[in-house]
Amino acid sequence: RRSVSAACIIIGNVRGAYKRMKRLEAYKIRKKISFVEDCVNNVDRVRFPMCVMALSDFEDLGRLVPHEEARRMGLLTFLDTDEAMKSLAKYTAFVSHQWTGFAHPDSSGSQYNSMVQACKTLSSTQDYSIQWVWVDYFSIPQANADQQQVAIDTLAVYAAHSSVFIAVAPSCKHADLGMDLDARSYFGRAWCRLEQLAYLSANSHLHTMPAFLCSNEGLQPLFSESPGSNGPSYNPWQSALEVMKGNFSCCARGHPDKMPCDKARIVSVMLGTHWRLKCARRDSLGQASRIDTLLEL
Repeated sequence: RRSVSAACIIIGNVRGAYKRMKRLEAYKIRKKISFVEDCVNNVDRVRFPMCVMALSDFEDLGRLVPHEEARRMGLLTFLDTDEAMKSLAKYTAFVSHQWTGFAHPDSSGSQYNSMVQACKTLSSTQDYSIQWVWVDYFSIPQANADQQQVAIDTLAVYAAHSSVFIAVAPSCKHADLGMDLDARSYFGRAWCRLEQLAYLSANSHLHTMPAFLCSNEGLQPLFSESPGSNGPSYNPWQSALEVMKGNFSCCARGHPDKMPCDKARIVSVMLGTHWRLKCARRDSLGQASRIDTLLEL
């Protein structure tokens, strides 16, 4: 009789443990689904204003300054709504670049000079009328981590409201590592890949992609019409999708002082932009498109 009672207790405990485990698994699944749904819902949501600077002010500035300094100088225009962004989108350039140091993005000033030159060159053509520029260092808060995160989460919105994408990658040296930086290293940077992906997800429906690479070789198209045709040295189409395989400075530095990994900070915008690409492919009604090729890479 005692054996039977003990067996019943054991069976009851095992059954209870199994039910608790199943409830925990169901809870984890619900949490993951809820997180993905939030990412999808937020991909087109203006969680932080799009901060742009007039090209004329940018030229007069003579250097890259952080968001807080540009704000104190009254050089930033804050676009708080989707409507405000649309009103300037036709005249706005989204400028992407790699940081040349851990503490400052452009210690030598070479990237600033390339940014100004690229904007002026494109503005001199009949196709573009660049009057405003978005650059991460002054467009995204640098001092407040919470504001910085919501601005990062809004990256896809900023890219969607820019008429042209300019990747700036002049040859220079990394201030802290002493390594050579150029177009190849630009395409290897995870943050640069994320900015490219955000722009691709919003504009891949266009027949001609208004995106350019500004390097020592001058200004040239960033994406060819056939992904993979840029030569063996790099494939911007594929690298843009492989954000998590890119180089992160935090990882290269070994996360000193328990510095959080940037990979965790970009999960939300990554999921949102991937969903945007999936929706664009769905809405293409089965027609061959650049998006199909992108998602197959």
